[in-house]
Amino acid sequence: MTQAKSGGAKKIGRSKEKCARYRAMHTREMNKVRRVLRSNGWDAAQAYAAKNNVVGYLSKLVMAS
Repeated sequence: MTQAKSGGAKKIGRSKEKCARYRAMHTREMNKVRRVLRSNGWDAAQAYAAKNNVVGYLSKLVMAS
């Protein structure tokens, strides 16, 4: 039995360049590290930032506060 091929649907209206830039700039991770810091504290935020390569942003965020 063969499995159906996944990912066949086209994402109409999406710009490949914009999506690549969004991923490269770690926008989602930077927004989430701010939420993690607020809800779970410094240790959890440090762990998330280290895992997702946004440690510099976290330190800048804390220095600005």
